[in-house]
Amino acid sequence: MANLAAVYAKVTRNEAALNATYTLDDLGIVDAVDYMTSVYPVADPGSLTLQGAEVAALTRFYYNEYKLHTDYRDVLLMPDKFAQFLAAGLLAKSQLGGIIGTVSSGSLIPQHIRAVTAYAQTAGQVQNWLKNAVIAGWNTAQFNINLNTSTSGSTTLSPQNRVVILILAIADVASAPKITELQFKDQAGVPLGVKPIPLIHAPPTQAGLGLWELNPAIFMPKNALTTIDINFESAGASIPELIGVQFVTREYATAEAS
Repeated sequence: MANLAAVYAKVTRNEAALNATYTLDDLGIVDAVDYMTSVYPVADPGSLTLQGAEVAALTRFYYNEYKLHTDYRDVLLMPDKFAQFLAAGLLAKSQLGGIIGTVSSGSLIPQHIRAVTAYAQTAGQVQNWLKNAVIAGWNTAQFNINLNTSTSGSTTLSPQNRVVILILAIADVASAPKITELQFKDQAGVPLGVKPIPLIHAPPTQAGLGLWELNPAIFMPKNALTTIDINFESAGASIPELIGVQFVTREYATAEAS
């Protein structure tokens, strides 16, 4: 497991460190890919490198975007997923090119997974995760994510050659969560294994979130597709959200509804 503070200190200690290049091994990450399933092809960062400034940008994003402020203390969600996050950044750069950073400092931008991206293949601007009327039992392809989608006249509905995704967890943030099991399938429709969620009604442990980590995480390369079947224990409203990161081109990062 990579220590976020140690990685940040290593790449920011001086200007030379910021300009140097690093493999995952250089950052002390030796097992990230073992805990990350690629939909297709198999994720393998090999000897790919990131510049120190890019590692610093990724570290700041993870620290700021996955930190929750509570009444008692600040909580960093999923700290043990940081290594997989860095590996995904490395793979994203190899596939999409560019420099990882913010919109003002880079051309490959990390952001939370957006509903409009997950539902882009519908060719409609779906702006939230709410499902008003799910059906009890297995709902086949509750998510049907196709990063090879291209819709004329719309950037947000055209993730083709613009987006890669790492799914770290799934959440059901409805007042009465209903997800009891889920299963990913790769682009050939091959099931990757049913994941039960037995503690759906237990007191939330992730800073008040009904959030369940995926082990392994799911990496979606450029132009890949996957479906996610979800088993709901009862009918009604549900808010299933995909928690993770998408690495996108600057054009996609700044697109609103066009």
